[in-house]
Amino acid sequence: MSDSNKTVLLVEDQPMLAMMTKMWLNDLGLNVVTSDNGLLAKQLLESQQFSFIVTDLVMPKLDGAGLLDWMQEEGITTPTIVVTGINNDEELRKIRAVPFVKAVLEKPLTPDQLIEAQTLLNA
Repeated sequence: MSDSNKTVLLVEDQPMLAMMTKMWLNDLGLNVVTSDNGLLAKQLLESQQFSFIVTDLVMPKLDGAGLLDWMQEEGITTPTIVVTGINNDEELRKIRAVPFVKAVLEKPLTPDQLIEAQTLLNA
C-alpha cells in the first residue's frame, strides 16, 4: 500500500532535525509540509488537511504544547506524533493525555521510531 497521497505536517524548529525527519518521512512515501514554529503550523492547519502531524515540543513563537492546546480548542483532531527531548514526567503525562496524540517519541529520533509510530497511526 502506498501512502503517497498522505500529507504530513512536520513542525520542527531545528533545521538539521527537520531536514532528516522530512527525508525519513519521504522515504516512507509521505508528502511533507514543514513549519519551524507553532504559529505557522496553526496557519497551515487552518488552510490545509493533513493525514497526521509530527511536532516538536520546544519551539519559538508557539511551542508544541501550545499548538496541541489550540488544536483541542479548535476541535482539530488530526492524529499527532510528538517528538521531544523533554524528560519531565508531568509534562509528558499531560501530552500523552491529549486524545489525538498517538505517540510521544524521544529525541534523537530514528527512522525506526517513525515507522513504528506510523504503524500505530494506521492501526
